[in-house]
Amino acid sequence: PLLLFAIYFTDERKYAAAAAMLVLTGLSKEHLPLAMASLGAYIFLVHRKRKLGAATAIIGLAWFIINFKFLLPHFYGEAAYAHLLGYEYLGNTIAEAAKNAVLHPQLVIGHVIAPDKLIYLALLLIPLGAALVVLLGVPYLLLAAPFLAINFLRGQDLTTAVLYQHNAELIPFIYLAAIMGAKRMAKLLSVLKVNNKKTAVGTFIILTTFVAAAAYGPFATIYDVKQFFPNEHTRIGKQLLNEIPKDVSVSADPLLLPHLAHRKEAYMFPNPFITFMYGKEFWKLQNGTEEGQSKVDYVVLDLSRVSPSYSAELYTSFAAELVNNRNYGLDKLEDGYAIFSKGSNYGSGLCKLNRYFNGSMKAAVVRINLNEALKDE
Repeated sequence: PLLLFAIYFTDERKYAAAAAMLVLTGLSKEHLPLAMASLGAYIFLVHRKRKLGAATAIIGLAWFIINFKFLLPHFYGEAAYAHLLGYEYLGNTIAEAAKNAVLHPQLVIGHVIAPDKLIYLALLLIPLGAALVVLLGVPYLLLAAPFLAINFLRGQDLTTAVLYQHNAELIPFIYLAAIMGAKRMAKLLSVLKVNNKKTAVGTFIILTTFVAAAAYGPFATIYDVKQFFPNEHTRIGKQLLNEIPKDVSVSADPLLLPHLAHRKEAYMFPNPFITFMYGKEFWKLQNGTEEGQSKVDYVVLDLSRVSPSYSAELYTSFAAELVNNRNYGLDKLEDGYAIFSKGSNYGSGLCKLNRYFNGSMKAAVVRINLNEALKDE
C-alpha cells in the first residue's frame, strides 16, 4: 500500500506526499529504496523535473548501497545475507555482479530468457487481462525493472514462484501498467466502435483474474481454505501457545512461528538444530544441534499437519531428530500440538509420544518410529 500511494502521489505531482510514502516504503525492507530510484527516474524522464528526479534517484541508490554495504554487514556479522545467495555466478559482491552483468551480458540473457523465468513472468501478468492489458502499459512496467532483475537473475527458484512474498514489490507497478494499459485498450475498442468499452475492459480483467486464481492461486495449489476458519484445533493451539513464557527462546514450525515471534529469539523449525534456509550455507541441511541446544528453550510442533514449506517426509525427519534429542523432553501433547522444553523429563515424554503415534488418538500426519529410542530408555 505504501508503494501504491507513492506511485499515486508521484503521478499526481504531489511530491512531498510521495517522498513521505517512499521513505516509509524504504524503511519496510532493505532493498525497497530502489523504488525511490525508479520513481526518481520517472520524475526525471516523464515529468521533466530534472533536479528533483535526479536527487530522488540518487538518494534511493545511496540508501540502497548504505543498507547493503554497511547496515546489513554490521547486524549480520559473518552470517550470509540469504537474499544475496543465488547470484554467485555474477560475482561475490553487488559491485562485482553489476560489473559482470555489463561486461558479460550473455550471463544475464541466459537467465532472463530461461523457460522457467518466462513462465513466471506470464503467470504474474495473466491475471490482469491475460497479460494483454499490462503489455499495453509496458512503459510503466519498466519502473519495476530493479525488482524484476532481482527475481529474474537469481539462481534459486523461490524468487520466481508466484505464490511467495518475493513478488510483493512488483504488484504496485504491475497494477500501474494495467491501469494505463486498460486506458489504451479502451481507446482501441472505441476505434473498433465497441459499445461500453470501459465495461468490456473491466469485465475482461475480472474474468482473467478469477481464472488465474482458480488455476494457480494459493487456494488452488498449497492452501486449503478450510484451514483459515477457526475450529477446536485452533482454540487448543492458541491456548497452549499462550502458556509458553514470553521471555524464552523458541523454535517452532512455520505455521506456528508467527504466533510466537514477539520475542528476542525465535527460529523456524528445524533451525537452529538443523540449519536450513538459514546462515551461510542457506540451501544445505547441516547439523547445528549444539548451536540449537545453546539457543533454544522451547520447541513447538504440530504433528497433525505439515506446513507447505516442507514435504511430510522432510518434516518427519526433522521431528525425528528432535525426538531423539535427550536434552528436550515433552511437556505437553494435545490434539497434535507437541511442546518440548530443555531439561524436561525425556523418558515420560517419549512414552506420551509413543501412545500418540500408536494409540487411538487423532491420526498424526507426522509418524515416527520410537522403538530404538524406547529401547535405549
